This record gives sequence, structure tokens and C-alpha cells, in this order.
Amino acid sequence: MIASVDFALANFVLLSINLFGDAGTPLIAINRWSVFITYVIVLAVHGLLNTFGVNLVRVLGDVSVWWHVGGVAVIVVVLFAFSEPGNLGLANVLEFRNGTGWSFPGAGLYVVLVGLLLAQYTITGFDASAHVSEETVGAAVAAPRAIVRSIYISAIAALVRSIYISAIAALVLNIAMVQAIPAAAYDEIAAKGILAGPEVLLLAVTGTLGKVLVIISTVGQFFCGMASVTANSRMIFAFSRDGGLPGSSLWARINPRTRTPTNSVWLGVGLAVSIGVLSLIQTDLAYPVAFFALTGIAVVGLYLC
Repeated sequence: MIASVDFALANFVLLSINLFGDAGTPLIAINRWSVFITYVIVLAVHGLLNTFGVNLVRVLGDVSVWWHVGGVAVIVVVLFAFSEPGNLGLANVLEFRNGTGWSFPGAGLYVVLVGLLLAQYTITGFDASAHVSEETVGAAVAAPRAIVRSIYISAIAALVRSIYISAIAALVLNIAMVQAIPAAAYDEIAAKGILAGPEVLLLAVTGTLGKVLVIISTVGQFFCGMASVTANSRMIFAFSRDGGLPGSSLWARINPRTRTPTNSVWLGVGLAVSIGVLSLIQTDLAYPVAFFALTGIAVVGLYLC
């Protein structure tokens, strides 16, 4: 989960930086190496925050809730109200299409299930309340309540996310216009006609308003990655305390100053870095493929557990 969130964040961070450069001349070339290096940096920042800024993480967690609720609302409203003319429209989004190339019996159901992964991705955080229950005041009551509430709130969030995704998809320019973007502007991605989420936002809404949408999305993902590191470290600590992981005695240690499982934080960050190395495979499509693989594994893997 950490890898899937922060890998997407790395792409958003690079494009957000390039928003402040001259048109057609990116400040940083977006390729597999720049994405991976940025990915490692954001992972390190999230690790440092969870190591030394525990109180700040708590405050940012509260801010994150309102940022996601308000941010999604702003993006959806802006996309529908200020999108560029000539976009595809919602009718094309709601049309069923099988792009897998498979026609075996049940292929349609498979396509539908794959299409639900992104909405399901939103609900995967419902268990986070359990992971930090030992650091919660009145945990015997507060933690169960938080878990139950987070399930139905996440379900609502998943519905909102589906509307959000539909809004973006409905407002994407036609593929011919997408492929007409100069390859130099987006390096390897644009050369193949493949655009990441922030680039789609900029196509749908041009100018300053489009840039604001990208920045809203980038900050939201930063909050999400930070929370993922927090929850993951508590999971590692809990398993290790019960002797459930190799080297459990090391990962179960508590930092005497911060009273947090610092070693577990950096184990999670280190494993996420190692997974991200897969994006350096020598192919032009390495990092888009890596992201979708990480996202799919995160969702399916968590629910199988």
C-alpha cells in the first residue's frame, strides 16, 4: 500500500514542479529514474515524519480528512463547470468496453471486477483504526467505534471517488488530441500516448485552475502516504511483538524518546523502496505498469488477508 500511494505521489510531485516552468520546457524530465528518485525522497520524508514528528503526524492526519473531503468536491465541481469544450462526455464513460482483448466466457465479469479496483482501493484504509488503537485514549471503546464508522464512511468515499473518476474520464480530450502532445514535454510517457492522472487534469481544465487541481491531488496523496507508513509500522510492530516476523526482536523495539516503533517504520519504508526498484525495468512503460501492478496487488492482497 505504501508503495502504490507514494509511487503515484512521485509522479504528481514531478508534474507539480513542472507546472512552475516554461510551457513546453519541463524543469525536471519525467522518466523512470526521476520518478524513482522522487519516490525514494517522499518515502524518506514520510519515514522521518513518523520517526521524529509524531505530534505533527497527528495534526496532519486531522487536516487530511478535511483536505480529502473538500478537495474531491472542488475537483469534481471544477471539472464539470470549467472543462475545455470538445471533451468526450459522460455518456462515453458509462459505455461498457472490454479493452483486455479476451473474449472467453465470463470475460465481461472480469472486466467489471478490475474496474472496481480503484473504488475498492479507497476502502482499504478501514482497518487503520485498529493498528493505532494502542496509542488511542479509551481504546476499548474508541477503536471499535472508529473501525465501524470508517467502514461506512469509506464506502461513501468510494462512491464519491467513482463519481470523481467518472468526472475525470468524461472530461478527457479525445485520444487524437492526447497523442498530439509533444513527446519532449512528458518524455517517455507522452511518447507512448499514455498520460498520468495529473496530466489528464491539465488537459480537462487549462490554465491556473488546472494547476490548482493538480496541487490539491498531490497534497492529498502526501497525506495518504504518510498515514500508510504510520499504519504499516504499527502492523509490523504488532506481528513482531508476537514473534510473527523474521527478526521480530528488532522490529518490536520502541523508541524510548518518541514511544513509537521506529525500526518498524523504516522496515516498511525500506521494503517499499525495494518494490519500487521494479519500475527501473528497461522499458518505456515500466513505471505506469509498475503503478497499476502495485495498486492491484495492494487491494487484492489486503482483502485476501
